[in-house]
Formats: sequence, structure tokens, C-alpha cells
Amino acid sequence: MSGGSLTFVYSEDFLIPPKFDFMFKAIFGQEENKDILSAFLSAVLKMPLEQFEDLEILNSEISKDYDEEKKSILDVRVRTSKGENINIEIQLQPIKSMAERIVYYLSKMYIRQLKEGEGYNTLKKCISINILDFQMVPLKKLHSIYQLYEREEKHRLTDVLEVHIIEIPKMYEDGIYKEKEVEDWLKFLEGRKEEIEVLAKENKAIDKAYNKLKVLSKDDKARLEYEAKMAWLTDEITRINEAKLEGKIEIAQNMIREGIDIGLICKVTGFSKQEIEEAKKNVGLN
Repeated sequence: MSGGSLTFVYSEDFLIPPKFDFMFKAIFGQEENKDILSAFLSAVLKMPLEQFEDLEILNSEISKDYDEEKKSILDVRVRTSKGENINIEIQLQPIKSMAERIVYYLSKMYIRQLKEGEGYNTLKKCISINILDFQMVPLKKLHSIYQLYEREEKHRLTDVLEVHIIEIPKMYEDGIYKEKEVEDWLKFLEGRKEEIEVLAKENKAIDKAYNKLKVLSKDDKARLEYEAKMAWLTDEITRINEAKLEGKIEIAQNMIREGIDIGLICKVTGFSKQEIEEAKKNVGLN
């Protein structure tokens, strides 16, 4: 099978990584898998499993037209028996102003609760869980939790807004504080068969999720969605790299016009002396 210029050959034990949002939703966002979702939330939110017994999934539907959805984010939204709202989202590619985006959508989730004639006391806690396949937070932590605090005394104003940022790449770094339960779920999301099989023997929820993943990974539609997502991600990475290259070329050309030493231009841009000489021709300074 192929998606764009990519060619896919599937082995018998191929697994679609559950960190792909459509696969995450197919496993964690379905009524029949609420026990899996509950176990995941218990690990991330550090709350007893019993608190998620009557979990309500608010958007279990999955679009049938993935071509229209491949650029969108397929999140999982749930409500607890206490009325608390939780949104889980996975991002594979960095987004500009990610922090502002998180706050924007969390605020919308909070505001939408209030109906005409209701008081502020009816507003329930809203939690945003963001699983990122890139680094965002400059802390030595795999899992960072944010609430509203007084800047100097660290007094918490309220707990009604809470943000969780979980960064997958930090799982592979030394010197990072990691919570085993959260790390185990990230290993599952990475989709590496050998690691998952070890975890499945220790964790019943991961074992059930693994069995679901094996079935879904053989589904033709799921594989087509995976190919479409991979093609789109490849295009995005290519576009970003090309933009970076164009920016470096422009910097080099500007430095050449200013008569800056070639050695310094090489150091700043990462280009070789031969490449700088070629750039000189393009600005008419050869």
C-alpha cells in the first residue's frame, strides 16, 4: 500500500502506534473500553480507579471521512460522576503558541458549562490532558501539572482549571522525573510490541488495550487512516524543513552582503564554505 510517495509493507505483527489520534480514540474513546480509559485517567490524575466508575464519554463517534479529518485533532472528552470535564488530546507535531492554545480550549470548556440563569457555583472542574510527541516544558519532568496559583506565596486560588502536559520524548532522557504508571501508558502509546507485551503481563488494562490494538492494526480502514496520517506528517515535516532551509539561506545571504567573515557565516548557519561560496554567486558577490 502507498500514501503519497510512501510505501507501506505490513508484517504479521505490525502495530499502529496508539499515539496516532484516530487510534487513540478508537481504543480509549469507546463505551466498551471505558475500563481502559478509567485506568489511564487514574494513572495520569493520581486518583483512585473507583472515581471513574460512572465515566461518561461525550464524543465517542469517529468520523467516517478521515480525509476531511486528518488535519484536525481527534480528542476524547469525558465527564465524571461529579460533573468534572476532562479533555484528552494528542499532538504529534509542534504547534506555535501551544500554551496559549491549551488555555484557550480549556477556557472554552469551562465557559460552556454555564447555562442562562445559573450561578458561578454550578461550574465544575475542567481538566486538559495534553500528550505531546515533542518537548514543550523546560522542566526535568515527564508529566507537568498546572493550576492557578499566587505567584510568590504559591497559594492556590482555585482548582477548577487544571492542565496536564505529558511529553513523550522525555521518556528516553536521563535525569527526568518519571511516574511509572504514566510512563507505562506512554510506552503503550509508542506501540512497540516487545515493551507492550511485558506491560500487558503486569497491567490488566494495558493487556485489554493491547488486544484491541492488535485487532485494529489489522483493519484495512485503520491502515488506510494510518497511511494518510503518515503522508500528511511527512508533508508537514518537509514543509517545516524547507522553511528552515530558506530562512538559513536568507540569513547567509544577508551576512554575505554585510561582508561578514565566511567562517562566522558557516558557524551561524551550519553551511559549508563551499555552500557559502555558492550563495555568494546568488547575491552577485562572487
